[in-house]
Amino acid sequence: MKEFTVGGTGVLIVHTGTELVAFQAMCPHEAVPLEQGIHDGCLLTCLEHTWQFRSQDRRAGRGGRGGAEGYRLRESQGEIYVALD
Repeated sequence: MKEFTVGGTGVLIVHTGTELVAFQAMCPHEAVPLEQGIHDGCLLTCLEHTWQFRSQDRRAGRGGRGGAEGYRLRESQGEIYVALD
């Protein structure tokens, strides 16, 4: 997992083991950096209060309400592009 700033927006890029996905960088619960959390290939867990978000759709898992903002990614020639819209 690695956090980047894209157009002024914090984005967390996560490798699931098979693909890259992008989340908002901060947990929607307490604004804790999700980069400090744990990712097991399926779930991203914020360590502050153990809210979890599914990598597949960034929807809430255990503890979470709603979900984390997700962003579309495109990879081209070794570069990763993030769509914020």
